[in-house]
Amino acid sequence: MLNSATTAREVGDRLDRLEASLDRIERALTALAPVGPPASQFVTESPRLAAMAVDTFDAFVADVPDADARLRALLALALRASRPETLERMSAGLDLLDSAPHAVAAAVDVFDAVMGAAAAEGVDVNAFFGVAGRFAVHLVKLGPAIDQLLDSGMLDPEVIATLGRLGKALSATTDTAPEPVGGLFATLKVLKEPAVQRSLGFAVEVARQFGADGTPVRR
Repeated sequence: MLNSATTAREVGDRLDRLEASLDRIERALTALAPVGPPASQFVTESPRLAAMAVDTFDAFVADVPDADARLRALLALALRASRPETLERMSAGLDLLDSAPHAVAAAVDVFDAVMGAAAAEGVDVNAFFGVAGRFAVHLVKLGPAIDQLLDSGMLDPEVIATLGRLGKALSATTDTAPEPVGGLFATLKVLKEPAVQRSLGFAVEVARQFGADGTPVRR
């Protein structure tokens, strides 16, 4: 409704603007005319197509009892995936995938070089792979025993150092022919040596600790 402040000129301006808008719409429709029946048919059929799409979606929802929960979960996943920090991690993962072929190629080259050097040293590479395969099978079978070994303390640094000293002693004994100890008096004389006494003390302490828990020794 026009109020008293509205002039005839303002009404004329409004009518002119309306006429110009109608002219633009008419020109747009005229430009679509050469497209022909397919475009006009699509415009005519669009409401029916939209209704068919809605009916199809409704049928899908009816067949899936928890469709609402699934859609909510899918929306939550989409929102989480679109977070900037998530997209950054995904981008870093894609960069890693892009560099993976180069890393694999470098690893293969290193492996080939190692195998080539081993073959040059006279190592039967094929036999090595056979031994490695059998070792892998036995390693899988020994899984529980390896787990017990890890918990046994045998791999403690102190134990490994002691075993290393024992290995060196065995190696030195093998390299030199030990002199036989003959008779009881000769044995008593050897037992008085400081090195032998330290070894005996170590053996006695091991025996004491080994039997301290009361576990029967298997024969």
